[in-house]
This record gives sequence, C-alpha cells and structure tokens, in this order.
Amino acid sequence: MHYLSQTFHLLALLLTTHRSRPADVLLIGAGFAISAAALTFMLSIPAGMDRIAGRTGQDDIILALSSSAQDEVGSSLSPSQISLISTLSAIQRDRTGAPMVAPQFLATARLTRDDGSKTSALVRGVSPATWRLLGGTQTQGVQTPVAGSRKLLAGRSLMKQISSLQGESIEFRGSDWYLAGPLDSNGSLWESELWADISDLQAAYANSGRVSSLWLKLHSAGDFSALQKAVAADARLDGIRLIAQTDYYRQQLGFITSYVTNAAVGISILLGIGAVLAVSTTLGMALERQQRETATLMAIGFHRASICGSLLLDILFIGAITTAATVLMVYLGLDGRSFGTSSANQAVYANFVVDLAVAIPVAGYNFALCILSCAGPLRAIVTSPPSRQLTA
Repeated sequence: MHYLSQTFHLLALLLTTHRSRPADVLLIGAGFAISAAALTFMLSIPAGMDRIAGRTGQDDIILALSSSAQDEVGSSLSPSQISLISTLSAIQRDRTGAPMVAPQFLATARLTRDDGSKTSALVRGVSPATWRLLGGTQTQGVQTPVAGSRKLLAGRSLMKQISSLQGESIEFRGSDWYLAGPLDSNGSLWESELWADISDLQAAYANSGRVSSLWLKLHSAGDFSALQKAVAADARLDGIRLIAQTDYYRQQLGFITSYVTNAAVGISILLGIGAVLAVSTTLGMALERQQRETATLMAIGFHRASICGSLLLDILFIGAITTAATVLMVYLGLDGRSFGTSSANQAVYANFVVDLAVAIPVAGYNFALCILSCAGPLRAIVTSPPSRQLTA
C-alpha cells in the first residue's frame, strides 16, 4: 500500500508538470495517434466487408453450381440438371405445389465511374421466383423487372459511384435500358450489382436459355444435409456443387477481407516499431533531463518501483487519451463513408465501419506499444545508481 500511495502521488505530480513541458507529451501522443489512426483505418475496411457478408443471403437458400466453377459467373447448369434438382423432396413447395427454385444468369459489365475510371459490375438476371425465395426480407420496395421490359435495377451502393445509373435510362449492351429504380437490400452485396429480367439479360449477352446457378429454398436450414445426399445419390447430378447462400457470399468476400486484414497487420507492425522507437527516445530524453529530480525523489524516500510505476501509468494515460481521441476522430470522419474494392469478377462497394469491434483491437495494440516503449527508459531508472543521477 505504501508503494501504491507513492505511485499515485508521483503520477499526480507528473500530470501537473505536463503543462510546463508540453513538447514531450505532444511527441509521445503523436506516436500513439499515428499508429492508432492507421490501424483504425485498415481495420474499418474488413469490418465493412464483414457487415456486407453478414447481410447477404439466407441460411435456408442453397446455391447449386457446377462443381468446377469458383463462383456464379463461371458456372453453367443444363436444363436437365435444373429439372432433376427441382424434383428433390428437400426443396420447399409453394401453395400450388411448384418447387421454390429460382434460376440465375450472371454476367460482368464494364461501367464508367464518376471519376472516369472503369469498373466491373456483376449483372444478375432474375425472375419473379427470386423475390418469392427471398420473401421480401432483403429486397424491400423493389420494382420487379418483367420479361421484355429491358429494365435494370441498380444497387444503391453502385449508384453512389456511377451517377449515370441515377437517370431514367442507360445504354447497355448496345441498347437503351430503362432504370427502374434502386435495389435496396439492407446493405448486402447485391447493392453492388445490376439486376434485370433473366430472359432479357440472356438475350443481351446472346446466351438464351443459359443458367449460371440455381437458388433452392429448403423447408429449413437443417434439410441441407438431406439435399446433399440426394444429389450425391443421383449420377445424373454428378458435377453439381451445393453451398448455403450465406456461406457462398462469405467465401466470395473472404479473400478480400483476409488480404486487407493481413495488410493491416503488416502495416501495424511497421508503424508500431516506429512508434515504440519514437516514444522510447522521447521518454528517454525526458528522463535524462529529469535525472536530478528522480534522484532527489529517491533520496527523500520514494522507492524506484513507485517512480517506475508512476512513469508507466503516465505513459499509459497519455496513450489511452490519445487513442480514444484518435479513434473518435476517425469514427466521425470515416464511419459510414463508402469505398470500393475488387473481387474476381466485380467491384464491391461497402462502407467503412468504425465500431467497438475495431476500437478494442486498436486500444489493445496501443496498450502493447505503451508497455514496449517504456521498457528501455524504465530499465535505465532501475539500473542507474542514485549517485550518478545526482552528479549528472
């Protein structure tokens, strides 16, 4: 308790002296602020991608793809495969007894962004069955394209990047297409796509009748295993791959998320080394100037452990205040703003997310930097004899 009381008395003294020596505090705080800002920015990108992945798809909807395809764009299903899959008992039926399946046709389009650069967008051909499968849970208030209308629905996130999609029509695949309105799907990946009637889109890409994938609505998510067994038991369905809709979109975004997260780790290590060196050097110089004060404190009865503890708490206090202020500033300036990144066949538009899941790792990271930064200077206090400090 004696050491603890000394520690807090010295901490109060240190905090009051910062007003007369602001340069050291500013230099130490700058090191922590730079590392916190960079890491917060880097982590807000995969956090935004994770939010999109979590809002896309339903557990009871299964995608049927050709087994050799990595995604829907590269997949192709034959009419006989579609017909056979649709008869499986695990698939839910509507009131008329028709199977709840929705064919999808996927293609890639090159569009011009507002800054003049080109970007890829996924174009999805859908039918009224698509809306029945989704049940309106992720596509609120959307005007369904009908065959022969040549209507395009532009994802809301995509529209923010390409102002030409906010007009009444657009030239697409050599023809004028009517822009029926935005596709608002609760911030999902589909908001980075263009949707149109499947037959219109097949004709535009000269692929009449081609189906890229088939969405299958199950009675419940627990029926997935039964569906897999039924497909595996039928040799005519050899070459079909089944995957839950939610898992599929997590995988599609997983590479980007992993890449950015790894980049964040690498950059954080480099910045962390710089921050530790800067803070350690600044703290060491400050302690050099305070050698007499330190020796005097020990001479009048303050223990080395109390002096080291107060200095450590002082740096932790500076680091905590700086980190909190930096994360708050990044949150106010960045959270909710959109950014674009690319997957294999399309650009994905998401929003930066600065939340507790981002702030907590940043705080832990800067806490570790505080400890590492203090190690050298505090060791000097512990090992340096008071007589040397008094004669300095």
